[in-house]
Amino acid sequence: MGDSLLSSLRPSVGENPVPPDSRFVFRDKTIPWVAFFLASFITLLLYRPGLSGQFVFDDFPNLIENESLKALAQGDELTEVLRSSPASELGRPLAMLSFGLQVWLEGGLHPWSMKAVNLGLHLLTGLSLLLVMLAVQRDCADSRERASLLAAVVVCLWLLAAIQVSTVLYVVQRMEILAALMVTLGLLLYQKLRRGFDGSWGRAFLFGAVLGLWSVFGALAKEHALLLPVFCALLELILLRGRGLSEIAAHRLKRLLVGLIVVPFLIGYAGLWAYGLFFDPFTARDFDGLERALAQGPILIGYLEQILIPRAGLFPFYYDHLRVPSSLFDPPTTALAWLALLALILVAWRSRLRRPWFAFGVFWFLLGHAITSAPLPLELAFEHRNYLASFGAFLAVADLVVAAFGVGHRSIGILAIWAIWQTAVALHLVMDWRDPLRHAEVARERAPLSARAHYEFGRLLYPAARDVAISETPRREMREAFEQAARLESGTGLAEVALILDAARHGEPTEPWWWDALIARLTGRGVAVGQHRAIAGLADCVLARRCPADDPGLARLVAIDLGEGPWLRDNALLLGWMAYRAVGDFSSAAAQFARADREGGLDDTSLLAYADALSRIGGQDLAEAILKSRGLGLEALEVFRSLLREDPNASGPEEENPQPMHKDSSSP
Repeated sequence: MGDSLLSSLRPSVGENPVPPDSRFVFRDKTIPWVAFFLASFITLLLYRPGLSGQFVFDDFPNLIENESLKALAQGDELTEVLRSSPASELGRPLAMLSFGLQVWLEGGLHPWSMKAVNLGLHLLTGLSLLLVMLAVQRDCADSRERASLLAAVVVCLWLLAAIQVSTVLYVVQRMEILAALMVTLGLLLYQKLRRGFDGSWGRAFLFGAVLGLWSVFGALAKEHALLLPVFCALLELILLRGRGLSEIAAHRLKRLLVGLIVVPFLIGYAGLWAYGLFFDPFTARDFDGLERALAQGPILIGYLEQILIPRAGLFPFYYDHLRVPSSLFDPPTTALAWLALLALILVAWRSRLRRPWFAFGVFWFLLGHAITSAPLPLELAFEHRNYLASFGAFLAVADLVVAAFGVGHRSIGILAIWAIWQTAVALHLVMDWRDPLRHAEVARERAPLSARAHYEFGRLLYPAARDVAISETPRREMREAFEQAARLESGTGLAEVALILDAARHGEPTEPWWWDALIARLTGRGVAVGQHRAIAGLADCVLARRCPADDPGLARLVAIDLGEGPWLRDNALLLGWMAYRAVGDFSSAAAQFARADREGGLDDTSLLAYADALSRIGGQDLAEAILKSRGLGLEALEVFRSLLREDPNASGPEEENPQPMHKDSSSP
């Protein structure tokens, strides 16, 4: 397999390969640098208004609610921060280190400076991309001028692109920016190492070891930096093609890249798809692997529209409203999108010798989405996933423009107009980011079916809505937003709980349909973090006696059969405590405690509550057996009951309940 693939990539005998698109080369090698610094200056001016914005969405679980960062601001050790991100099991320590250093130096979390560092890293990533492009030109056309129109234009487009706004100004997406920076620096490292490659096995081992270690280092910012070796193989096999190396070294390098990177990647990627499609790791989602895979076709086409022909209305920020296809032909646009992608891949492959820059750009874009578009239990779409991938799209289209109009005023003019368009749309988006309420309001307008957008708008109105003595308007608008979110299929239960808590705060009765909607969320497929935060917020209110325990809706809620999900044990535990301490429904309490015990076990306090609930419904023997299994006797149960009589608020689930108004978070 490796030899056949290798032969398709090797120029035929007697072929005199032309350096890729040597027409792009400028006579003045300073032009790309002038263009880059001009674009960088414009980028600084462009993003300056947006730096005054605040934290949003996943900034909260990763930064604002991060106990390690809070402790660091009080003088604790930096090491505790390194693995504190909930976005990944690895904790993304490189990204968290950068946040931790800022908190340590500044004494707290300040959104302006956090966004400013993101902007600086964005410019640094653009610089490394320019160096990669210029190094490719040098390797491909050794006797020609080193500067390239393509390098200058594409990097400038990438810096100013509208698609980048929600990465640069979204603080937590420093993870995405750092991972992209690690990939681009890794490509520079590859180009440096290949110039000294003589084909020996010792050099080959050094080559692989350095790139492998750098990939792992990059993955400490975000996992898709592990694709660096595949990006290197793409660069060599499509653009460099052994140029600048001896015949033996070039042949061996290609064999190594195909045999040790490309083929294992394709096999591993096929295995990743098989895992997602057939082993169903989607317990926290309301879609399965096949549905997510089908959805990625239209989503990738949508990404290309956002990148290449942006309009402000195409950037809603929240994407929980996207329809998940039920089959390849429902809706029909799913099949059309996948046909378009397959056609694009075929055209890129067939034109890899004639138009290598175009082919390289297409495959770069697709490789940039290889992980996030696989059937993994991730959110369907986010704009920031295009941060590095968009470079390939710009490169492919810029190549086509120059191919059509030649190197001259026409192509430069067209690309300049495109850059101005990108900048204008980006400025529109940046202005929306200046104010959180404005950002949330615009998100509602652009995605009226997004429950997250409506919930976020209501949440931001919450502080003003509490003081009804000043005006009833904020509270009315808040409730309208929450009710809109509660009616939408994409809701998570947070809006319903917010409505219940608001009614309790003002001594008003709840609406039965709020409870109906909440119960439907908690009993459906894919009970995820949003639903868990909703039930935890409600439990916090009920157990603290701030919400009435005699609400019929609460009695129905504690008796439900919870849907599957990674938070099943915690959710069942919270329902059990509400049934036991507030509602007085000991049968439901015992059932919920039993399920929590099966799913992950009970702490000693919850075990005693479980035993007490059982004994109150005639299950004394079972209660005694459960206590004995943990080395406890009936005397422990009596002590527990006496403590409850002395202090009714003394007991509860041994976990910190998130505040009810916090956001529905997801992996960035």
